Amino acid sequence: RSSDLEQVRYFSEGSDADILVQWKSNIEIRLEEMKREMIDGIVNKSKQLLELRKGQSDLDQRRFQYENALYEKSKELARKCEGKKLSDTELSNNFNETWEIGR
Repeated sequence: RSSDLEQVRYFSEGSDADILVQWKSNIEIRLEEMKREMIDGIVNKSKQLLELRKGQSDLDQRRFQYENALYEKSKELARKCEGKKLSDTELSNNFNETWEIGR
């Protein structure tokens, strides 16, 4: 297109061509720096996100193990007390014994 050719001529042959070349060069350098900064920022954020996900996964695994342990202890207490007529004190003692309260 003729307008494209005119722009190329203006920037390469015009009276301010030297200044325009310097501006162009400075802008290209700044854009490249900005691109690198953005890429570095994205890489760092991605690494942080991966670490957070790994940490969350570890926490989920620990929670699952803890919940299972609590469930098993509850079942054990229920089996121990099943079919027995226990007083409130005996129930409390069995509960404290199972959950090791005060030890």
